[in-house]
Amino acid sequence: MLSAAALAAAPAQAADGSVVVRGTGLPEPLTAQLSLTGCATLHGVTPESPQPYVGLGPGAAPAGARSLGFDLAGGNAAGPLFMVGSVRRTTTAEIAVHADAGSTGVAYAGYQEPADAGTPRVWLGRADLVAAGGWQRYDATRLSYRWTKHDLGTGAVLQAGPSAPMRVKPFSASRGGDGAGLYSLGFGCDGRPFSLDALRIGGADGVRTYDLEGLATTTSITGDRAVPADGTARLTGAVRDHTGSRVPRSTLVLEGREAGTSAWEVVEVVDAAAADPVVKVNPARTTTYRFRFVDRPLAEGSTSAQHIVTVGRAGTPPAAPAEASPSAEPSPSAEPSADPSPSAKPSPSAKPSPSAEPTPSAEPTPSAEPTPSAEPSPTADPTPSAKPSPSATPPMTPAITARIETAGEAPVVTGTVSPAVPDAVLLLGRPGAADPALASAEIGPDGAFTLAVPAGTFGDLVVRLDAAPGRIAAISDLLYVEQPGS
Repeated sequence: MLSAAALAAAPAQAADGSVVVRGTGLPEPLTAQLSLTGCATLHGVTPESPQPYVGLGPGAAPAGARSLGFDLAGGNAAGPLFMVGSVRRTTTAEIAVHADAGSTGVAYAGYQEPADAGTPRVWLGRADLVAAGGWQRYDATRLSYRWTKHDLGTGAVLQAGPSAPMRVKPFSASRGGDGAGLYSLGFGCDGRPFSLDALRIGGADGVRTYDLEGLATTTSITGDRAVPADGTARLTGAVRDHTGSRVPRSTLVLEGREAGTSAWEVVEVVDAAAADPVVKVNPARTTTYRFRFVDRPLAEGSTSAQHIVTVGRAGTPPAAPAEASPSAEPSPSAEPSADPSPSAKPSPSAKPSPSAEPTPSAEPTPSAEPTPSAEPSPTADPTPSAKPSPSATPPMTPAITARIETAGEAPVVTGTVSPAVPDAVLLLGRPGAADPALASAEIGPDGAFTLAVPAGTFGDLVVRLDAAPGRIAAISDLLYVEQPGS
């Protein structure tokens, strides 16, 4: 609850620069924090446990790639609370809001007269807010408020303010001059969902921007480093967020790359939410492995170090490989989360993962040995030698690139097939090849395609192209659609 002591502790001016916030843990609570306020009065909060969520977008997020979303019951407003040591020097107290179906909200401003410093007496102003459509910015310093004076200790209303709404600066000038204060902006009074991002607070000396992002992750791999011929290696994967906690609803993709090859192939996709998965592999020859956590709305993707498993020759014990150099740490990106472990944003979004292991192309048929010509007779022409038979043409190996688009109300999958296979039919389905298709579409002349995601569909999806004469099957990276309200 707001107190006079909190106002007194507020810095005179927020530090300049940008801060990436993982989930909902704003690092400078004396400057900015997330709060739940009443819509009629600041402290008139209806009992509720808001569940914020992290998600990509919607659309192009104002800061970074993700934003923080809320879907309140109605009657309360969620958003930032900015504490300032000087209302005169504060020129920016702003948020960006996105609400497809619209959302009503409320802004509050607080100001303490110089004569009331050190007491619980504070002026509070209130103003209505309305959001609709795409991203919009709201600056609390530019709003006009209706003012009443309160005792924050008892909650009593001490005095009514002017009959007409006034902005903070002219109001403070009429009440004795500069003093400490607060700004609060929140939405969700009507119970409609909304997203917020790019919290900004400061003045002429600098403005601090809080970029609300997903959880940063780290993925690791451990296990056997040498096996005999036809032996089995056990590999353990793990993924943790920036606090060392498990990532909700996480899966890991184990990829392998045989010695002498350059392409990573999918070995297995395993659940990693409740326990660290162990995968048994039987490499035919020395192989490098890695686990990969694919990017999703709640958390950013990461890849483990490379892990080499050496395979010995038959009858010869294998030599253990040297330690592999770790791969470069993934850069955090910029699926939104007052709960330290927020749930994922309902907005659907893509979750890339490696493509499935391609079927090897057919071995070319070796050419036939030419038949030696017969010794010429004095009267007959020599028999010509047989021409070598041509080698077989390898089948086409198409590659599918796919992503989730969420610009409209319903998500769609768009992408390309290379090389193009015009008029061939693509199928949208679950990662299991035996699962029925959820949607289908023909590939265009340039290889482009669009697949509509059926309503109510969420979780892991893939786009696949079935095999045909002269063409092997292909499958896209994993796509991820977040469950609404999860």
